[in-house]
Amino acid sequence: MKLRIMLISLVLIAAALIISGCKTTIDYPSGDKYVGAAKDKVREGAGEYVWKSGDTYVGPYKMGKRDGEGIYTWARGDVYKGFYKENIKDGKGVYTWQSGDKYEGDFVRGKMNGQGTYTWKSGDQYVGEFKDDRRNGQGVMTYIDGRTLKGIWKDNVYQGEK
Repeated sequence: MKLRIMLISLVLIAAALIISGCKTTIDYPSGDKYVGAAKDKVREGAGEYVWKSGDTYVGPYKMGKRDGEGIYTWARGDVYKGFYKENIKDGKGVYTWQSGDKYEGDFVRGKMNGQGTYTWKSGDQYVGEFKDDRRNGQGVMTYIDGRTLKGIWKDNVYQGEK
């Protein structure tokens, strides 16, 4: 999976660089590195940023910040593919944890907010509303054994059918 993401990322960067016709490499004192489009040494357009920690981001930048649809891969194995606005997850996205859990849905100001689907590694799944990274609002929890809970949730706690 990681290899596939990396190959797709490289193809996207190469295509963007060919289209834009420019490529800049910036080595930071921290050990981080950026390769991609830039204007006056500020990340602007498609590129790849690699942190000294091993985290990577591939996607567009606007005024030096992640902005648009990109892929962020943490060294620990988590992956986020989706939209950013001013360095913050904002819009539709898919976050997959190294543990195997996965969330697909809306992000607002960096958190799961709005409609989404959270699937645990076990196969249990919640489909419904989220607020501040928690199940909040109307939703349906389906367990791998076939049980379901449909109704209102508040801070991840089932409140019953309403």
